[in-house]
Amino acid sequence: MKKRQVICVSLALVMLLAFLPSVGASGPALSLDKSAYSPSSAIIVTVTGVTPQMVDDKAFVAIYKAGAPNAQYEPGTYQYPKNNPSVLFFAAPLAQGSYEMRLFSQDFDTRPVTADEVFVTKAGFTVGGGDGDNGGNGGNNSKQITITTAAKLPDATVGKSYSVSFATSDSLYRWVRAESSLTGLFGAGLSFNPGGLTGKPSISGTPTKAGTIKVKFSPTNAPTATSRAPGAVVKEFTLTIKHARAAAVAPKISRQPKGKTIRRNGKHVLTVTSKPVASAKISFQWFRSNKKNGKFKKVSGKAGKKAVYLAPSKKRGTTWYRCTVTNTDSNAKKKKTSRNSKTVKVTVR
Repeated sequence: MKKRQVICVSLALVMLLAFLPSVGASGPALSLDKSAYSPSSAIIVTVTGVTPQMVDDKAFVAIYKAGAPNAQYEPGTYQYPKNNPSVLFFAAPLAQGSYEMRLFSQDFDTRPVTADEVFVTKAGFTVGGGDGDNGGNGGNNSKQITITTAAKLPDATVGKSYSVSFATSDSLYRWVRAESSLTGLFGAGLSFNPGGLTGKPSISGTPTKAGTIKVKFSPTNAPTATSRAPGAVVKEFTLTIKHARAAAVAPKISRQPKGKTIRRNGKHVLTVTSKPVASAKISFQWFRSNKKNGKFKKVSGKAGKKAVYLAPSKKRGTTWYRCTVTNTDSNAKKKKTSRNSKTVKVTVR
């Protein structure tokens, strides 16, 4: 080969290599916090080199049995890195043996590519028995893990902010999960927070209704774990939500109606003034009777439900009026309390 041809080939190779993606420390990679785990213990996976394109393509990490094809990950064990770097939490498989944590650049279950085409890298690990590494728990899977928070939770009050945290007998197991449905919490203004690396699980919110909620919890060793921690004990908690008040506060009438004698077709306005107490709502209802101590009937229509009422004056005669003012408090056990105004006489001549 002539010297000029060698130079041209060398330049072409240099240009080609310049456009190839870089491989090495800057590329996607994953690492595990340990190489051996106990069944269901926490596996902390750190993924680096995650690009925005990988996030859009739903790059994922999954657990495989050692030597299994890339298309056969362990059911329910995959997670998606969301940023760079990403820290993911897995629960070690229950069955002992050799496994691999594998990283893929995109989700092959939803895209027209094969698992082998999008495979990036892997890291091996083993799952041992009760005498193996339990992630800092001394390898004692028979050790009883309990939630030390009292079964009777502090009482909550309707309309007031509430929060209670849970703690365990082993600092490794600082997350808990619900053994039974949390449906009882929803609709009552409360929610369950599973905690995280730096936080404890808790129930918090502002209760919207009174009642008693029972929820069962059990420790687990990662926010994403799907099984109880080895030796964990299920515990049932009772949370009582009380009414803010026993009964709605009786309304105060600051202005009473006044009686009057008027001519036929004349005008006389009956007025009641009352302000709501606390978070309650005020409503009005006027009543009328032909006798002071007779049977009073509701004044029909919207006019009878206002604080100001124009007394009818088309017919001659005497009518007695009074207004019932009602205070409605949704946070009280007895939600409505009423008070009557003075009874006044309106005579039409």
